[in-house]
Amino acid sequence: MNEQLLFICPLYLHGHSDALTYSSFFCHLASRLLDCPFSQMTIGSDEAQAMRKAMMHAFHGVLQVTCTRHLQANSDKKLDIVVGSLSDVWRAVHNAIFDSDGL
Repeated sequence: MNEQLLFICPLYLHGHSDALTYSSFFCHLASRLLDCPFSQMTIGSDEAQAMRKAMMHAFHGVLQVTCTRHLQANSDKKLDIVVGSLSDVWRAVHNAIFDSDGL
């Protein structure tokens, strides 16, 4: 199967991180992509609920995935708090999730 990947990386400077603010930005982008079948697209983001909600509003039918880098950073921070930074348990859990043989 020949898949085409498109990485759209616009910069949006804003003062508020709420769904309404993000929605105006994503709806503007969606209006420029009217010929794109959103149901065949995948959009990645961090875990910010306001951003994810706005994307679902603007890009009906799009598949949303969470950025691996953000998932790893958030998981590592939580592991630091729960088991301590760079302990054997930290490494074991981190590797079980993010190593080449992990989830």
